[in-house]
Amino acid sequence: MLYFHPMVLGLAAIGLIAQLGVEPSKKSPPSPTQVSHDPKGWQDFQWDMTQQRAGEFGARKLLDGQNEEHFGLADVNILPGKKHFRVYLQFFSHIGLSGILIKMKEHVICAEEEYLTLLRDLRGKYGDEKETKNLNYPNAFFLSHIWIVRTTKITLHHSCSKSRKSSSNKSFLTSIHYEKRLFIELRDR
Repeated sequence: MLYFHPMVLGLAAIGLIAQLGVEPSKKSPPSPTQVSHDPKGWQDFQWDMTQQRAGEFGARKLLDGQNEEHFGLADVNILPGKKHFRVYLQFFSHIGLSGILIKMKEHVICAEEEYLTLLRDLRGKYGDEKETKNLNYPNAFFLSHIWIVRTTKITLHHSCSKSRKSSSNKSFLTSIHYEKRLFIELRDR
């Protein structure tokens, strides 16, 4: 019977791992359902559908706070008992539906509770995000969490003013942006 010192076995294992090109993962692997689940849009609104088809699911013309016209849903409650959200559908004539922006209907400064709930829900559905961006400025910070799920890029945005003086600034918000990946890849070329 051969005997190998534990240190020799450990070095051999490290060498085998290096040869195979395996790197230990720092994040827990997503469950099989997370890997296979591609939202292909959001709820009934699927990539490539026409504006007319989206209208069959309740989408209509909307005016935002600056009287700009959009197409989507005016009052969606994606967080039970919480603030209502607006859903803006983004269409391109030759592609169809290629983007969905979900943002709070009311501009709430530092919507921490809503942000943390959405982050937890998205992580539960799609696993750990592929990328997180954090920008800090003297009076504000901006966070983005990005998931890539087959045909869909999902970005959770959160921004917050560190100064209550900016409470009238409507750019501080929490939103989720679903984008069709093929469209993103073509746009970014």
